[in-house]
Amino acid sequence: MILFDAFIEASKNMHKCNHKNQSSSDVRHDRCLLLEELDLTGNVIGDSIDKYVKAYVFMPHLRCLKLYCVALKPHHCEKLFDGFIKAGQTRDGGLALEVLVLSGNEIGDSVGKLAQAYKYMTSLRCLHLQNTRLNPSQFAVLFDGFITAGKMLTQQDETSSNTQGDASSTSQSGLRIEDLNLSRNEIGDSVDKLLEALRYMPRLKKLDVRSCQLSEESKEMISNVLKTKDNGYYNWSK
Repeated sequence: MILFDAFIEASKNMHKCNHKNQSSSDVRHDRCLLLEELDLTGNVIGDSIDKYVKAYVFMPHLRCLKLYCVALKPHHCEKLFDGFIKAGQTRDGGLALEVLVLSGNEIGDSVGKLAQAYKYMTSLRCLHLQNTRLNPSQFAVLFDGFITAGKMLTQQDETSSNTQGDASSTSQSGLRIEDLNLSRNEIGDSVDKLLEALRYMPRLKKLDVRSCQLSEESKEMISNVLKTKDNGYYNWSK
């Protein structure tokens, strides 16, 4: 996609301009684009995902990425998630992403990479995975990723709270996610993993699990977990 080439070229031009005005010792992020929101909904990215991953390196400020129905297959998604992982490993504090929309693409077995990448998405508030063709075993992998990241953030929050002497902040420790859309996939018997993951989502306000092949018993268990949240507010989508 020519657009991604333009992003890369723009970063090179910024690099040249900044070198004219800065000493070499001052140049660290001189090739970074200031882009904070990117919505590519309805376009066909497909095999050009390689170009996007290269461009993403220069987007440390990107907070909102919407890739709704952009013709991504599992092998495309794996490259995207690898890009997230590599960027997260080089950025202090993880990725800036707060909103990530991947609905309408086929994630499939690349979900393991998404689970790995999630631990670098410490600011993520909104994650939409509607109709991404995930089955129960793939969801189990994803939920394990949520649990691992949740435990990590909970530990970090508790350490910070003990250092600052503010025990009240631990009630909101864990994942920052507020809006989670998993609808039109097959959660099925991975619901136990989902229930455990929900315990690390104290800020969750909306959970969409419509058409996820859940039994009435599973729906009731999910609803009961949501009702116990400290903020007392939730949107249960049946």
